[in-house]
Amino acid sequence: MIGLTGTLIASSLAEAETIQTHLPRHLRLSRNEPGCLRFDISLTEDPFVWQIDVLFIDEAAFVAHQERTLASEWGRLSADITRDFTKFAANIELRDERPEDTAAILSLLAETFDGVSEARLVQTLREDGDLAYSLIAEAGGAILGHLALSPLASARPALAIAPLAVMPRAQGRGIASELIRFAIERAPEHLLVVLGEPDFYGRFGFRQVNWDRPLPARSCRRAAPTCPSARASPMRRPLPASARQDYYRTEKPAPPCRVARVLSFRAAGTWPRAPFDPAITRPRRCRHPRAAAGAGVHV
Repeated sequence: MIGLTGTLIASSLAEAETIQTHLPRHLRLSRNEPGCLRFDISLTEDPFVWQIDVLFIDEAAFVAHQERTLASEWGRLSADITRDFTKFAANIELRDERPEDTAAILSLLAETFDGVSEARLVQTLREDGDLAYSLIAEAGGAILGHLALSPLASARPALAIAPLAVMPRAQGRGIASELIRFAIERAPEHLLVVLGEPDFYGRFGFRQVNWDRPLPARSCRRAAPTCPSARASPMRRPLPASARQDYYRTEKPAPPCRVARVLSFRAAGTWPRAPFDPAITRPRRCRHPRAAAGAGVHV
């Protein structure tokens, strides 16, 4: 992944007005590029200086952005405005969420699942004190992935993995796999339970448990099955009535259907470690040496 950080500096009132007028459209177009993961240019305390923080999925996406920018109205009007920033290779950092991450996590969940149901579920868990672990994958200041672990009422310590989300533009790069591995490292003494694809979770030491239970089709993600030696509720206490009402008000329930899925779970100490990927660090960020952006680079 390619990141840039630095400043955009106006040398006159006319240049500052040009930025103020044309920057919003440039931001909108840049954020809509398929390879753009983050594109933030914001005014600092100095009215003539803007902070630049951008992230692209790879070098090809960055080059495509450069070509579009040079041919755009923004590129023509801002060509003479000073840009002072560095370009760097951004590594992925795995860590626990911080209070300031909440809004970005909810936005990621809404984008990944094309709706607010999963975001509402995580926020309800957080407010009720049932979010045991909230793990994120971050690169260049952008939250690219999230995994939530919530407690199950069980005869032995157990946690449910739900939801697991990766930004659509960053999928296919092993981020979900690293979040699963990180979750297993964070809760080594817990039984981990997940409703998912056996081919994917089997790689991390999960084993299959057959499950066939009638559920309303549109509530399958919200509900969870009874795990071995566990009571029916997937959480220590049920979701508030208001959350259930909001959920069914925004998503019309479908007729009940028979759901044949696989409930996978992992016993502590059975996870086979995969080769370490040096591009993903935990929990400390390790960036490649920075290189000066130089002239001719436009953001």
